[in-house]
Amino acid sequence: MQYNFKKHYYDPYDSLDVEWKARISHDWLSIGEAAHLSGFSRQYINRLVTNGRIMAKRDCKGNYGISWKNFVKWYSALPVTPPSPIGYASLSLKELMRYTGMSRCWVLKFVTRNNIPSYYVGVYRR
Repeated sequence: MQYNFKKHYYDPYDSLDVEWKARISHDWLSIGEAAHLSGFSRQYINRLVTNGRIMAKRDCKGNYGISWKNFVKWYSALPVTPPSPIGYASLSLKELMRYTGMSRCWVLKFVTRNNIPSYYVGVYRR
């Protein structure tokens, strides 16, 4: 694990890349693969890419490729994650923090103690 000395938690993308690469064997996602993993339509993902909400690069054929980190950053910022191959529909940790008005540490302990199904990724994952 790589530690960032400015923050007191590790970079979660290291472990997430390994977990999510088990579902798809390469580093870049196409629009269709990102739509399948996220549970949204291809048109919606394509609109997010063209509007700049999800960072993507074009290949030589003109197709978009979304890197794992960019997909995870976008997916972790969703307040409610939809049902998809990644997991069931649930609240993100950021949304739980907003809903309860409590700190990140308190919400993590509360979710762990009460076995609340919560999908939290990105900088909020522990």
